[in-house]
Amino acid sequence: MPAFALFWIVHRDGDGPHVMVARAPALIHAKLRALIAGLPGDYVEGHMLDAAREKRVPHALVGRPLTQAEVDRLLERLGR
Repeated sequence: MPAFALFWIVHRDGDGPHVMVARAPALIHAKLRALIAGLPGDYVEGHMLDAAREKRVPHALVGRPLTQAEVDRLLERLGR
């Protein structure tokens, strides 16, 4: 079975952006995982993280909607 990549998924609603990092074989699967996990709002963007950034994402932050504080810390960690 091929290794799955990490995808950065962003939804937006009236409360602002909502982010989830999802492990999936393709972007369409990552978008589906975000919906199943209950990420609120409508899909805005998503992209695959490169190998260097993927290594910096703690396992505890994968597969669930993130708080804004978690997003801010993760973005610092990823160098963005």
